[in-house]
Amino acid sequence: MSDDFEVRNEEAERVLHNVGAMLGTIMPPGFGFALELFTFGPGGSMFYTSNGRREDVIKMLRELIEKLEGNNNDPSV
Repeated sequence: MSDDFEVRNEEAERVLHNVGAMLGTIMPPGFGFALELFTFGPGGSMFYTSNGRREDVIKMLRELIEKLEGNNNDPSV
């Protein structure tokens, strides 16, 4: 992993906070969300927000990667 990534970015954090707050008000009961913002190019940075527990988001992301890589026969993905 590159060492030239941003750890904090006030603008990204503000966007994530605002979008997360909006999503929280319109989400159906029982649904979670995770939103990632990232920069393009070498040394890119990533920021995320979620209404879920960290361990649940990590599990969801692993499952999503498996589906995106075609390790799942679910045609909806």
